Amino acid sequence: MTNSLKEALVSTAEEVLRRKRRTIQPWVTNEVLDLCDKRRELCKRKFGSNVAMENNQLANKAVRKKMKEAKEKWIDDQCVAIEQGMSSGKSKQAFSTFIDLRCSQRPSNRK
Repeated sequence: MTNSLKEALVSTAEEVLRRKRRTIQPWVTNEVLDLCDKRRELCKRKFGSNVAMENNQLANKAVRKKMKEAKEKWIDDQCVAIEQGMSSGKSKQAFSTFIDLRCSQRPSNRK
């Protein structure tokens, strides 16, 4: 009885809460990751026909568009956090957020 209860709770939690997926970039959302999964499935079938190739191209455009929107939203949220920190007198927190934002946008020159 306890095993069936545990399985029911785990399956319900996976359906409702979903697993947290790790990303390298902080702006990547679950919606973008779902689109990437869909694109990956379409990529496997893109050589079957012209329609499949067009669907793959549309999926690529959708992923790029959502990724750009998510990144812009994340940067805007970070800027709002900096502005709120400066206006409320938490300049140390605002400056650390600024440094994190600035350093995450800089390309790496290390080889």
